[in-house]
Parts: sequence; C-alpha cells; structure tokens
Amino acid sequence: MASNDRTASSGKITKAGMGFLKRLVFDESTLEADNRRMEERTPVVGEVNVVVLDAAGEAVGQTRVFVRDLSKNGCGLWSRVRMPDGARIVIHFPATNGQPPLARAATVCHCRGQDGAGFAVGCRFVE
Repeated sequence: MASNDRTASSGKITKAGMGFLKRLVFDESTLEADNRRMEERTPVVGEVNVVVLDAAGEAVGQTRVFVRDLSKNGCGLWSRVRMPDGARIVIHFPATNGQPPLARAATVCHCRGQDGAGFAVGCRFVE
C-alpha cells in the first residue's frame, strides 16, 4: 500500500470513529448508565486535545492524546504524559462529518504506564 493510500485510509478510520462518538454523545446521552465492565466499547483511532483542570476548574495544562476506544460513559486514551487518578479533564473532539467540534468533561479513573513509554488512561464522562 502506498504511503498516500495509508494516510487516506487512516483519515477514514478517524472520521468514522469521531462520527460514532458524536452519535453516542448526542443521540444516546439520555440512556441510563451501565456498569463500566458491561458497556460495549468501540475501538477508535483518533487524536484529540485534552485540558487538565485543577480543583477549582481552572486549566493547568493541556496535551494531545490518542483515543483508543469509546463507550457510552467513557473512553480509553493513550497519552505521552501521566494524568493523576481522579483528575478532571476536558476532552476536545474535532469537527467531523458536518458535526461541530465537541468538548466532554471527564474524570480520570486510572492511568497506567511509565514515563518514556506512554500511559493508558481510562476516563469516565461527567455531565
């Protein structure tokens, strides 16, 4: 596969994943919460911006991360920087498929990994 073909294919996957997220958030946001382990997770490939907030809700940092998977109530991220368990964050998803950009508040449930290798971050969306 040529380099341009891989880039085009990758963009389609990213757009499909972001489109799924927006449908999930806008169309199904009124559904009752399920147990985290019972939620269906959908693999997603896409890069988003995350703003880390302090206890007062003020931004204390931001970073680009990759979305690994999405569920109705949360998402899995891969980050180059550690995010403290319990940290409040805002995930900024880009505009896709004619939908506007989307920002979702979330809480970091876990952050596993090590400096230099990256971190798997589990987040739960908050209202």
